[in-house]
Amino acid sequence: MSTIDFKEKIHSRIDSIDDQEFLSTIYDILENRLPLPKDLLSNESFLQSIEKGMDDVKNGRVISLEQSNKEIDEWLNP
Repeated sequence: MSTIDFKEKIHSRIDSIDDQEFLSTIYDILENRLPLPKDLLSNESFLQSIEKGMDDVKNGRVISLEQSNKEIDEWLNP
């Protein structure tokens, strides 16, 4: 898909959104975007991240969604 195609699809989707809070979030993302490290989405980096995650699961280094939500809430509301 070309850059123009992406822009047209994004514009179309944004035009159909009536939720002001959601639009505000999109705006904030676009206004505050930061340059990503070049290797962040590289194939090798991506595969290493997947392998690490699979190893975590295999070795029991996981938490439930409920526990994750609780920890996030604690971080955001100390």
